[in-house]
Amino acid sequence: MGNVLNSVNVSAGIVLNKLRHSKADKLTKAASLLEANRQDLGAYLTTDPNGRKLPGYLAKRHEGRREAFLHDDAG
Repeated sequence: MGNVLNSVNVSAGIVLNKLRHSKADKLTKAASLLEANRQDLGAYLTTDPNGRKLPGYLAKRHEGRREAFLHDDAG
């Protein structure tokens, strides 16, 4: 019984760690950056080093989700 509980505990820890470092966290951060800079979004996206990375990051995330959707739909 102790080994089973230990395995469950270790597995739960792994899942929590993956959730903490998930792409969803990064997407939430991206949305927060956009929201925080909404007053002058154009300048943020063109002049700020982090802002300039956002369009490419969002496009990459979209393409990854699109591929996952197409893969799931084909199966």
